[in-house]
Amino acid sequence: MPNGGSDCCMNCRHNPAAREGYRPENRSDVDYCELRAIQIHRRAYTYCLNNRSRVMHSGKEIPVGPAFETISYGSRQVYVESPDTEEIRQFLLKWASHIVPSATPANDRSPQIDSMVVYQLGLFREKRAVPHLERIAGLTGSVPNGRHRLIPEKHFLMNLARWALSVMDSPPESVVGQKWGSVVQIER
Repeated sequence: MPNGGSDCCMNCRHNPAAREGYRPENRSDVDYCELRAIQIHRRAYTYCLNNRSRVMHSGKEIPVGPAFETISYGSRQVYVESPDTEEIRQFLLKWASHIVPSATPANDRSPQIDSMVVYQLGLFREKRAVPHLERIAGLTGSVPNGRHRLIPEKHFLMNLARWALSVMDSPPESVVGQKWGSVVQIER
């Protein structure tokens, strides 16, 4: 398996070259992400959240978060930033409104998507998200059935929400410099 495993663009449904039976005459023409409309230069070392998760909004899949590229074993950097459209912002706001601490994802909930949604809202400095981020930053540990569990992702998500709140009034250039790689250094 390539450096990152099965979640790379080489195995993604959005890359025509990954589809069964697709036999291109010229490989360089097909490593392309149809969802993000980007050329993929290193298909075995390029990744995004949409590879494994079907992120749907208004009946169609939308890109969430940036595309990443491996720069060294286990280290990924942003290859292409997330698109910023009102449709994507609406999705992020809707998703954030439903983030709850849960030991197991319910339905299509995913801790990875939760984290990326919070990150994107901070990066976009989306002020409509402040009530959701404040709630997430203060999450307790209770799950809907009333039991309490230790949830490792909870502390990271809370700290990520605190980061997102802290950059809301920052100038755009100061937030853009805080890429995913530096933000994920937040204590888990």
